[in-house]
Amino acid sequence: MLIAAINLPTSGARRPQIGHRQGSCRCRGRSRQGFRYEEDRRAREEAISDPLILRLTNTAEGDLAEIWAYIAAEASESIATRFLEAVEAKFNPLLYSPLIGSRRDQFGPGLRVIFHTPYAIYYLPANRELVIVRVLHGARDAAAIADQGGFKQ
Repeated sequence: MLIAAINLPTSGARRPQIGHRQGSCRCRGRSRQGFRYEEDRRAREEAISDPLILRLTNTAEGDLAEIWAYIAAEASESIATRFLEAVEAKFNPLLYSPLIGSRRDQFGPGLRVIFHTPYAIYYLPANRELVIVRVLHGARDAAAIADQGGFKQ
């Protein structure tokens, strides 16, 4: 009977990793480009490249005017203007990614909210436009405002 000599690794020597191949792909037959196809990528790029049109309701414009007047009276007009510019800067990311905000369906169908401390910006993403519905201080009772119809377009 013939016994083959087995070369056992010496202490400190590394064993080859079993099942690991250099450059192997875990996708098992699918292309390395991933799960997304060219048509999907093109549709995403078109959706991302075309921002939505921004529209403010009359109520939202009134909210912003009240915020400006309050801050101008408490601090100064320049601080109030800078604060409103910062609030309006929060609108820009929404034009490209309108689903960023948290859903607030309990106040209105499709309503979403983002925050610019201490204010909450309520908005509705539509097909080709983004409608800013209200800009309210976070301490205000949004549920009571919704019950009075305060989130209507």
